[in-house]
Amino acid sequence: MSDIIDLIDERRQKTTRELLKKEVEYLEYQIKLLEEQKQLVLDYLDKNHLNDKEMDYIEKPPMKHEDIMDIYRDFMKNEYHNKDYTKDE
Repeated sequence: MSDIIDLIDERRQKTTRELLKKEVEYLEYQIKLLEEQKQLVLDYLDKNHLNDKEMDYIEKPPMKHEDIMDIYRDFMKNEYHNKDYTKDE
């Protein structure tokens, strides 16, 4: 009878050991994924993606309506207004 109990106990231990090994493999995989994500974030933080000129552009407020109208008056109206775009026949 003792041999049967030992066999059952061994089988139970083997099953438990296999489950624990699978759990360890899964955890190692998750750790690897998290380390890769961490590295991506650190790389992103380390690199200065925007230089000062780009930051100035981003932080600059929008142009006023009067300024836009001045630009239109200076360039668009003078350049294109007097030209005739009809087809010569």
